[in-house]
Amino acid sequence: MKHRVKQFGRCTGTLPEDGEIGKEELIEGLFPLILKIKEEVEEFEEAVINEDIKEVLDARTDLQYYLDQITIWLEAVGVNIELAEELVSNNNDEKYSSSYDFVEAKYLEWGQTDHWFASRLRIDGNISDGVTYFCLKDTVNKVRKFVDHPKVDLLPCLPKELL
Repeated sequence: MKHRVKQFGRCTGTLPEDGEIGKEELIEGLFPLILKIKEEVEEFEEAVINEDIKEVLDARTDLQYYLDQITIWLEAVGVNIELAEELVSNNNDEKYSSSYDFVEAKYLEWGQTDHWFASRLRIDGNISDGVTYFCLKDTVNKVRKFVDHPKVDLLPCLPKELL
């Protein structure tokens, strides 16, 4: 789909041509996407509330279109999206374990560090490929980091000119 997004964007003047653009052009190109994405998220929310699967699919497809546009803009300034996705995925792999005892110890660390935050966490178990994995989730079912979990270093993905 990204190829079609690129073609559409270039034919309509909303995406850059191949070649170097600067940080200023990047930011100018990204700004219009903020409102478009917000609008699509609202449409997605309304579709879910109304149990309208056709509109859920429409919103999902539109959101993917805009995410692809962000990717094209970032790649135009030399950002390595593939490496960034790999680094984030590797980091996320460290947020769960097949060891209940390990995750329980991490949960207890939160209790010692931030009792209020820990009181909103629970240990959740899920089976994948016949193995039970455990993670910490909060009250809205978001997978949470462990206390000592490192932040992803995305600097290797960025060209020096953008820093």
